[in-house]
Amino acid sequence: MEKKVHFKLHKVKKHWVTIAVTGLALGLSFAGLNYASAEEQPTPVNEATVEAIIKEGAIDVEAPATSETTAKPAENTPTTASSEAATVAETPTASSEVASAETVSEKPSSEVTNTSSSEAASSETTSSETAHSEVSASPEVVEKTVVTGGQYTSDDQGNWYYVKDGKALTGLQTIDYVDVYFDADGKQVKDDTRQIDGSTYHFAKDSGQITRNAFASDKMGNWYYFGQDGKALTGKQIVDNFTLYFYPNGVQAKDAFVILDGNTYYFQKNSGQLVSNRYWSDDEGNWYYSDKDGRLLIGAQTVDFVNVYFYDDGVQVKGDFAPNGHYYDKDAGALVTNRYVEKDGKWYYVNDKGDKLVGQQTVDGVEVYFDKDGVQAKGIFANADHFYDKDTGAAVRDQIVEIDGKRYYVGPDGRKVYSGTHIVHGEEVNLIVGDGHQAFGEFTYYADSGDYIGFDGKKVTKAGFVKTKDNHWYYLDGKGGKLVSVQVIDGELYYFGLPTRKYYYGMQSRGELIYAYYSDTIPNSSHIYYLDEATGAALKNQYHEWEGSWYYFGPNWYALTGEQTIDNVPVYFHSNGKQAKGELVTVDGKIHYYDANSGARLSNITITIKGQTYHFDADGNGTPIS
Repeated sequence: MEKKVHFKLHKVKKHWVTIAVTGLALGLSFAGLNYASAEEQPTPVNEATVEAIIKEGAIDVEAPATSETTAKPAENTPTTASSEAATVAETPTASSEVASAETVSEKPSSEVTNTSSSEAASSETTSSETAHSEVSASPEVVEKTVVTGGQYTSDDQGNWYYVKDGKALTGLQTIDYVDVYFDADGKQVKDDTRQIDGSTYHFAKDSGQITRNAFASDKMGNWYYFGQDGKALTGKQIVDNFTLYFYPNGVQAKDAFVILDGNTYYFQKNSGQLVSNRYWSDDEGNWYYSDKDGRLLIGAQTVDFVNVYFYDDGVQVKGDFAPNGHYYDKDAGALVTNRYVEKDGKWYYVNDKGDKLVGQQTVDGVEVYFDKDGVQAKGIFANADHFYDKDTGAAVRDQIVEIDGKRYYVGPDGRKVYSGTHIVHGEEVNLIVGDGHQAFGEFTYYADSGDYIGFDGKKVTKAGFVKTKDNHWYYLDGKGGKLVSVQVIDGELYYFGLPTRKYYYGMQSRGELIYAYYSDTIPNSSHIYYLDEATGAALKNQYHEWEGSWYYFGPNWYALTGEQTIDNVPVYFHSNGKQAKGELVTVDGKIHYYDANSGARLSNITITIKGQTYHFDADGNGTPIS
């Protein structure tokens, strides 16, 4: 029998227990109810299948007694047709839960000079008491079709059905004045949720009754709050005097930032309660401040009479310069004034307004300098070649200073000196023209010209070989100059570079074959020399290989050319000094052949060379044989 009845929705009270906690955070913890989304509903089956299951299962099996307070006498127990009251007072049971003690990290009191406004909010630290929550709906008359006269039954898997007139009911039903739901296959939904007409509903674990005025969670740990009408709440809500937020799908925001009307709000990790009127920190140690309305502060702010700054994402600036150019303390986050601050190894000075000083300044009686970005000059030249101490940053005068391993002289006016010889506090100081660094083992002018300064820093004036710090050799003439070109020194021949060569003027050549013109020693002659790698002395009276070719350097140091007899062996050298080996050479109109290995001229032999047979007589003269 089906009866259409009318009933009024009455205000239902739900009880919550609040617990005083240490600190400023008070959270809620709710009993775990499991959830399955509407997309996870079982595949529908036809009525015949349902009825078969029921028949094969346990028809007339009584359902276990429910622990929930409902209008239903006993869960899924067949009711009599006499239940035909025209008006029913629904009293949904709200799960009574004890709120857990949730503590959000709070800013130490030492970081804020006055914490009265942010840390004494009565809503965050309360005495232990029972708070009563009321969720009410405006009285209205709702018309429902009440199903009676049918029968609950279950299958072997413990699934419940409601059968009336031989059919298993489906969809949302009011059975014996209790709202329940059955999937398309007739199975009753319990401890799960369903999407019905665009709204999310939850059905109790034991009774299957629709959940009202209560929290419930899904199987993934997401929390919802279901209102008087059983629908999951959405948007910003006040439940039990706590401000909460639910996404459009009904899931409660927890440990989440939510943007509403252009403002950002944070809802706590455990309870989901809106944080307001205090500092708090995240798991990464970042600090934030939420105002009395829960909005995250951004930009420059004054909190508890302290000037602070928050980035656009709400993170407080600490130990850094904010976008406004001001520096904020690494511990308290307070604006720093009238002192030096350090960032990434660089030093700055901020004035009484927090602005960085730039340019030449006198701080605490010390002359210092800051570049256009406010970075203090330390251990460098700045401000028109003035030098500033690497430790204190103070301007230096009449001193030798060191930068990157080089020494410089700062004159009495505080500026770098770029050249010359100076006596600084009893020390001879010779400076390189150009960058002004003190010379050691080098010449004082470009391209290794000027005066030579020894490794002791003193000028060398006597004749002799000298070596520079980059391992180049020169010969000083004792008159302030250097030898160039071919020179015979102590019976050995050397070569010193000319400006036209790749070498600096006067640089000694070593370990190479050179072609040189020497008008001063051998008029109108050009010769080839090989200069020893270790000493630079030219080789003489010996063979030497260079880049795969052999040469012989005679008693005058230069390479021999033409046919020569060396160690009683006739040999031949081309005009470039390279020895002939394994080749025919015409000498004075006569064909000669020189051995490929030794280079010796062959004689008294008949050989075929490139398909041509030759006979070479006792003098090595060759005749082709046809």
